[in-house]
Amino acid sequence: MRARRLMTSLSLVGILAVSGLAASGCAIVETPRPIWWNANVDLGAEFKFAMDIKNSRGFWGQREITLHGNLTDKARWWSQQMASGACHPGKICHSHLTYGIHGVVYSWSLIGENVGVGGNLQALWDAFMNSPPHRANVLDSRWDYVGVGVIRSGNTYYATMVFMRG
Repeated sequence: MRARRLMTSLSLVGILAVSGLAASGCAIVETPRPIWWNANVDLGAEFKFAMDIKNSRGFWGQREITLHGNLTDKARWWSQQMASGACHPGKICHSHLTYGIHGVVYSWSLIGENVGVGGNLQALWDAFMNSPPHRANVLDSRWDYVGVGVIRSGNTYYATMVFMRG
């Protein structure tokens, strides 16, 4: 299990390093490194949404936001809960925002969350950006950190983005 987690972490670092993310909008390195993992985590989808956040924030002149490992863990865990039917089968719902934050992230003043489900990543991203409250979360200048978690269950993606002001 530890070797699998290490391989996954190295794969994500490799993807990030190869892509050469130098533009503003989202920092390259997750700090601290996420540790929550299961076989349904879709690293490619997480990377796509992280890039979408980075590009959208950069386009609209917002400052960088750093990927945060503990928030990614929370986002992955909540996406898995939704995929497992915690919100009633086939439905999505928001997490208890502070669950998984207390005792892990010691200094925060504001937390927000986007959740979504869909069969196509681009359509899911477009739905986030076409929804005023979800778009506001992505572009909010108060955020310092974000965690992105995507679980794939068959042909369905469950996505959670957790935003935090430190």
